[in-house]
Amino acid sequence: MKRLVPILSMVLAVGLLGSGCSDVTAPADEVLPESSLAPLSLTSVEPQSVEFPLTTVRGRQVGTIEVVNDATTLRVMLRTTGEWAFRNTHLAIARSVEGIERGRFGQPRLMRFPFHARHRPPAREHEIVIDLAEHGLSPGDDVVLAVHVIVAQPGKRGILRKSRSAWARGEAFPRWRLAAYVTVTLQTFEVPVPPEEPEDPPEDPPEEPEEPEQPPEDPPEEPEEPLITVLLPNGLEWVCENNYFNIRWLVGTGASDYVRIELLRDGSFCQLIIDSTLNTGAYRWSDIQICGDPTEDRVYTIRITDLGSGFSDDSDEPFKIAPCAT
Repeated sequence: MKRLVPILSMVLAVGLLGSGCSDVTAPADEVLPESSLAPLSLTSVEPQSVEFPLTTVRGRQVGTIEVVNDATTLRVMLRTTGEWAFRNTHLAIARSVEGIERGRFGQPRLMRFPFHARHRPPAREHEIVIDLAEHGLSPGDDVVLAVHVIVAQPGKRGILRKSRSAWARGEAFPRWRLAAYVTVTLQTFEVPVPPEEPEDPPEDPPEEPEEPEQPPEDPPEEPEEPLITVLLPNGLEWVCENNYFNIRWLVGTGASDYVRIELLRDGSFCQLIIDSTLNTGAYRWSDIQICGDPTEDRVYTIRITDLGSGFSDDSDEPFKIAPCAT
């Protein structure tokens, strides 16, 4: 029996040397950390927006536009600042500025912009969704956006006042620097393909409790219409010097019988066109003359004032007075 003890000790020692030490070599079936097993995937890019200010011709900011796209659509979100609210919005899109329809003197033709809306009641936000394929566009393309708005502020009794016109400011249009456009490069995307997952058998949807019927909400009250709204010249027109022009405006409910019409330059009084005339919505402006320094830009607006209430409205955009060929 004593002879077997050294033999067993030698066998155990050889066995331990052959198997190695367990705290140095990991078993073959040990699970590696989860991070080292994560499969490599394509990089996905989230949509990123770009913002531009909406400013008047005198540089006052009345809102912003936010532009963002995905693989199929372009979204333009318009927002006002302060007390301003949108009365009208216009948007045109093209591959270049030459694709924006303009008039004889280079002025953009707002009523031919493909996206335009009249907001009644006035809105503080407005979103325009553009299908890229309908306009022959795709991610990676450079596009030109011309965005024009008319904003106003609510006054007493909800009557709109301080109507102003504004553009998304970028570069000025050739030959018509009162209007502007912005250039945007459509974002591209690299989307990872998700792994296929086994389909689970459909489950019966849980029964939803019936909600009590809510009484219909009262529609928001619309502000009263303005007493005076200038129609012509309302901006971007070319008025011939030493000639005549038919001034036109809308007459609101409750307006008085007479109005005063003034010519403004840079927003300040420049010339009295007529001190008092019947509030019929039309006036023939004869023998048109410029005022102010003739060497500077001949850019004007008109103001029509209701003599009974003192309410007034200005042209939304400046217009030009210049000699015309006869």
